[in-house]
Amino acid sequence: MAEFTAAKLLDLKLAEARQAGYDAIDLAGRKVQIKGRCFPEKPGPGQRLGSIRLDHEWDSVLLVLLDEKVEVIEMWEAERQL
Repeated sequence: MAEFTAAKLLDLKLAEARQAGYDAIDLAGRKVQIKGRCFPEKPGPGQRLGSIRLDHEWDSVLLVLLDEKVEVIEMWEAERQL
């Protein structure tokens, strides 16, 4: 869900399903890995994100935080260091 929401808001083109390393491509052609987490009104323990695989090709990671209605609270992006 986070991938679709981020793609719509940031005008990203989603990659094909099961693309190793990245989930979308931005207008500049950068490969973006998207990680999302939905926080319910009363979050429980163990709220984790998927791992970031350093052995795959990607240019940046986008963290998308969603509320209990699956609406974006915040988005953070980090560039990959070469």
